[in-house]
Amino acid sequence: MTKYVLLLGGGQMQVPAIQWCHKLGFGVVCFDGKSEVLGQPLADHFVVCDISNYELCLATARGLRGQFDLRGVLTVGTDFSTTVAWVASGLGLPGIPFEVAQRAKDKAMMRECFARAGVSSPDYQVWKHGDSESFVPRFGVPCVVKPVDSMGARGVQLVTSMKDLGLALLAAGKHSRSGRVIVEEYIDGPEFSLDAIVDNGQVHRMGLADRHIVFSPYFVEIGHSFPTRVDSAQVEALWAEFEKAIQAIGIVRGAAKGDLKMSLKGPVIGEIAARLSGGYMSGWTYPLSSGRSATIWAIEACTGLPLKAQGEDLFRPVAERAWISIPGIVKSLHGLEAVRASEGVAEVFVTLKPGQRMVFPTNNVEKAGNLICTAPTLGGAESLARKARNLLDIELEHPNSETETFLFGSAPSRWWFEQAGTCDSTLWWQRARQEEWKDPYGNTIDELLSILGWSQHTPELGNPRVLRALFKGGLQGLRYEARLSS
Repeated sequence: MTKYVLLLGGGQMQVPAIQWCHKLGFGVVCFDGKSEVLGQPLADHFVVCDISNYELCLATARGLRGQFDLRGVLTVGTDFSTTVAWVASGLGLPGIPFEVAQRAKDKAMMRECFARAGVSSPDYQVWKHGDSESFVPRFGVPCVVKPVDSMGARGVQLVTSMKDLGLALLAAGKHSRSGRVIVEEYIDGPEFSLDAIVDNGQVHRMGLADRHIVFSPYFVEIGHSFPTRVDSAQVEALWAEFEKAIQAIGIVRGAAKGDLKMSLKGPVIGEIAARLSGGYMSGWTYPLSSGRSATIWAIEACTGLPLKAQGEDLFRPVAERAWISIPGIVKSLHGLEAVRASEGVAEVFVTLKPGQRMVFPTNNVEKAGNLICTAPTLGGAESLARKARNLLDIELEHPNSETETFLFGSAPSRWWFEQAGTCDSTLWWQRARQEEWKDPYGNTIDELLSILGWSQHTPELGNPRVLRALFKGGLQGLRYEARLSS
């Protein structure tokens, strides 16, 4: 009789888990709140089910046990590790206990655990809906405001002025199921993503990547890179602090994902989760970089099987980068086949369609697509990813009021070239060239111009509106204005 894994979530992030379950001899029963997801045709049995509803998922799973021999419950890259724990416990299957999963989901409970165990973690206070909006954290500003129980950087903001704190609290509260918000002291420093599988308390290190976070005051990850650029001593310090955090939360067997920063005083835990990472890391970039799979061990852990040995890490350089769009309506896509054929490109994920409304992202679920590149060196992989990314032209409808307001409106908003937002517009061109301004992906002004066949001497650049479109909206903004003016 076939043994089955119950997978919560059937989207792009869960596809490798379905594929690996099949390779390991398991069938897959998949629950997702939507019927039209990528995993639906891949699963052996698919059920439309609200995976945020613990009791509904447990009752539905119990109803299927007569038909399917369920041996484990799993999720990858979703916000529902607590549902996984609840269902596994209710079915008497291996898994992380519910109270442990809760501590890994609720950021206030998480911080309490860290404080008791002496894990390096930011100071914090909790604000909830109904509390005064004039709340002042004891550590002042800058501070970071987050929903207590969400993921993907939804509702997360850096607050640098007390006058902005009240609105940030309300915005974060909208993304919190409990209405609670955690306010943390801001920790400066580079950020890292770590994945691990824990087996009877032993932590198996499954990948440490550099994260690239931009577009303040929000925390938008535009990519990650393997292997990390930090030295071996810092790598060991990051892993050691993550392992302390895992122990403090109480994960003894199962997956663990961590976001850490390297401050001037050493590693600091941003947060951890009782699951493997999404964002293409656990399913794509780590296996491509290392030749190993965290997903295999996550499946073996959740089904109670011993972890089979995997080979040594290959440390193959890999760069993942996201496409970001400025606001507007997608008219068409150009260059996608050129992206796929570009040197070093291993994977491309773009699902945009004409008529789709785009926003300038405030979190990690509002991106326009992603690509993954590899090369003999990390610098080479990052360069190839940058060049391939530039080949895709997300053409927006023009004219469009949302696009016009973003590029040319008077209201304060974020800039593609952040330096331009604090510089007199009459000095943009001079300063950009003197200071060698680069966009978040490392493109120079000249590189962006060359994609359109322009140079610094192109007459259109004498138009202040064209320059503003470039500095405010990057290559896409420049293309928009060039088309509008033609």
